[in-house]
Amino acid sequence: MNLWQSGLDWFDHRIQALIQAQQLHWLMLLSWTAPLLLVGFFNLDHQSLMAHDEGLYARRARVIVDSGDWVHPWGTPHHKTPGPYWVVALFIQMFGRHEVAVRLPSVLACIGCVWLTYAIGRRLLNPTAALLGAMSLGVAPLWLQYSRLATPDVMFTGLILLAVWLLLDAEGQPGWFCLGAGITLGIAVLLRSALAAVPTACLL
Repeated sequence: MNLWQSGLDWFDHRIQALIQAQQLHWLMLLSWTAPLLLVGFFNLDHQSLMAHDEGLYARRARVIVDSGDWVHPWGTPHHKTPGPYWVVALFIQMFGRHEVAVRLPSVLACIGCVWLTYAIGRRLLNPTAALLGAMSLGVAPLWLQYSRLATPDVMFTGLILLAVWLLLDAEGQPGWFCLGAGITLGIAVLLRSALAAVPTACLL
């Protein structure tokens, strides 16, 4: 009986150690997010751009590409901050003028957000909670929907998560991490304007 109990205790200890292993968690997240990336990439052109938001960002990014003026393209691109248009215009230049190029930034940002959620959760809570939180985010229906749209929302969320992660690392090693967090928040302002003030104020 004691031998049997000892065997069960040893097996339980090994399972717990495996669950806590950081390398395994990263591997699980990779296997969890890779299908999302592949499915998202191969389905980005199955639906035309939505009439208002997606069409607006794509059209204004095309104005920047056509004019070659990335700094002050007068006209409709002045309606909002230039960050989203710059990102979409850059991807249009790299991959061509189609739905995949316009929506790909959101797909990549979605994957980055899942990984950053795990990194932040591991730092603030524990590895198991971090893994569950990241995997839950990766399959949330509304999150997956927005990760397929050519809008700045998911990219903005990714920048805020990156700033949080950098600030957490800056607690022990200030300097470059603080600078990186500041630059990241600055880019977030370029994406969503005054909306970036809310998470920035919360981080102060």
